Amino acid sequence: MRNHRILAFVLPMALAACSSGAGGGGGSWELDHLPPVVLGGGGGLIELDISVNQPAQLVASFAPYSEEEDEDEGFDATIGIMPGTQAMSVEIPGDVYIYLELGIPDAEVGALFEWSVAVDGRQIWYEKDRLDDPLGPGYAFFGQVEADDLADLRAWADY
Repeated sequence: MRNHRILAFVLPMALAACSSGAGGGGGSWELDHLPPVVLGGGGGLIELDISVNQPAQLVASFAPYSEEEDEDEGFDATIGIMPGTQAMSVEIPGDVYIYLELGIPDAEVGALFEWSVAVDGRQIWYEKDRLDDPLGPGYAFFGQVEADDLADLRAWADY
């Protein structure tokens, strides 16, 4: 009976820790999706449409600017992407640094990725790439989007 009491206490605490960090606070996570809101949201909605033909991963980082560069204040996630098409979105604050990277870690010849990034329904980035030759040592097959904040990212739509 004693073990049941420990589990009854530890399990809710573990779930609370995971849900509070992934849903709105900072931290580093391995997830299978983006949470709907990170760091309190309120600035805009980033929408991703992803298509891959080999297992891939999405790295998503959002962080407020800080003199101390306290990484615990941001949100970092690595999300496994299975072959096929997937859509996801996340609401973020307007004043955070944005880094998104879609890559195929063990890419073989013929690997293909296609993705678009939209902010509040307006597409700001589209990329499609195919790996035609084997990757050499130290090379990777990926695309990335990086912006100082949502205003900077929205300005991409004008190019």
